[in-house]
Amino acid sequence: MDNFMNIIGALGGIAFFIVIIVFIVILIFKKQLNPVIENIKTLKFKELEINSDRTPVNNQEAQMNENEEVANEPQKREGLEVQIEEKEEKEESGKFHRFFRAWINKDKDELKSAFEILQKEETKSSEKLKNEALYYSFLFRMGQDSNQNFKVIEKKAEQTDVFGNVMHILAFTFEHTKNYEAAIPYYEKGLKFGTNDSEIKGLLIRGLATSKFMLGFKEEANEILLKTIAVSDNEEKFFNYIKIAELYKKEGKLDYQISALEKALEIKTNNVSALFDLAYAYGQNNQSELALLHYKTLISIEPNHQNALNNLGVLYSGLDMHFNKVKSYKKAFELGNTLAASNLAHEYIKVGLEEEAEGILLEANAKKDVHEFVGKALVTLRDQINSEEQKEEETLGKATKERVFERKLASARFDNFPETDFQLMLGEGILNNNYKSKIELEKDLLIISWMKLSKKYKFDGKISGKYLSLNYYEMDYKNPFTATEELGFKNKGTAVGFIENNFNIFIRKNNDFENFIFTKHENFCGIE
Repeated sequence: MDNFMNIIGALGGIAFFIVIIVFIVILIFKKQLNPVIENIKTLKFKELEINSDRTPVNNQEAQMNENEEVANEPQKREGLEVQIEEKEEKEESGKFHRFFRAWINKDKDELKSAFEILQKEETKSSEKLKNEALYYSFLFRMGQDSNQNFKVIEKKAEQTDVFGNVMHILAFTFEHTKNYEAAIPYYEKGLKFGTNDSEIKGLLIRGLATSKFMLGFKEEANEILLKTIAVSDNEEKFFNYIKIAELYKKEGKLDYQISALEKALEIKTNNVSALFDLAYAYGQNNQSELALLHYKTLISIEPNHQNALNNLGVLYSGLDMHFNKVKSYKKAFELGNTLAASNLAHEYIKVGLEEEAEGILLEANAKKDVHEFVGKALVTLRDQINSEEQKEEETLGKATKERVFERKLASARFDNFPETDFQLMLGEGILNNNYKSKIELEKDLLIISWMKLSKKYKFDGKISGKYLSLNYYEMDYKNPFTATEELGFKNKGTAVGFIENNFNIFIRKNNDFENFIFTKHENFCGIE
């Protein structure tokens, strides 16, 4: 009878005559139908279980409350702009300062005068050549046709040790004005005939990749960066991964952007800018735990990072850590973040603050004839503070484990692994140490199938080295409650994963971040 009520509850109400038929069938075939009943229970609560473990990807309200906004970092610049500003900072009152300020103020007469003084006082021919390239670059960006001058400067720079620098200045001039087709030849000549300076070479490579990308050659742009990573020093590897992340961000490929940033942070673990970008990307991808972990790491390095403190407030809001949220907003505003002030203003309207709440309760508790609820409220306040501390610790612990998967996935995507010997991993295995599975290879397609509670499921897709790009399927049935009369597999989304050296397979679905581990009994070790 209990089983009968379970079916009624799962079906959510049904016509009376069908109920009678089902009841009779259960009485006759009760033993045989027990697995089906359990399957129905699982179907009923499946969505709830998934959502309790992971925030829905497209649910913006789950990421932040109304009127709460995350802060992005200013767009990062490198290369010519940074070099100019660094030089200008070193000579605040010098000749280059005047030259630079004239360009900022768009004063052509002053620019010409400052340039002539700069060249007169400069003794190094290589520096004079770079200054001349900058002068005509500034004029071009102020609207003057300098193409003929660029050709003269290029000719002068040939066979000199600053040819790469000059080509970078000219290429960036066109890139800055969005004339990417004109920029590419200069970047290419700079790389072909230019410099052994790894910094300038890196700037040329990343400039070329950017121009290719902006013209629509996205795969070629990524290939340019990836090929140079293997032969670059760590400094240039870091900046290449940052550029790869930037390009993936432009494409809206959050997963790939995250992987590139993870690789960058393997090189410079405490780089504040990369930590912020990664935390921000995880937040956009509704991976709040990992966003929290990286913002907290950033704050431990730079406690007064205004934007990170503001964004922590938004994250804490989504994680129901209200006291931490308010403290983050207050500190960010104290440091001058006006967005945090806006966020905090809304919180003043709708929620109580820890310090204010505690202050008023203690003041009330000191008075005569205090109401018993004041004492209870103080207990509730203390319990909430302790609960949030425990929840944050648990969240960071969970995120630390998730980061292991993300970094192994990043390595599988970007590291050059030899092709996998599939024969060693084919055959019968086990899913999550619980369900039998089968791993097959048809042509170049990897197929992993299994049964769970009488229903069939599978992944299939391509393998590149150790990296898996998969589709996820569930068998469609004419009678889903009894899992009979198969109608064929139905695509339910995509997944990514990687293969360990011991041929264990780790997979994560992209829609709900459910994890799968396929292994053989003797090989199982799991992700620690």
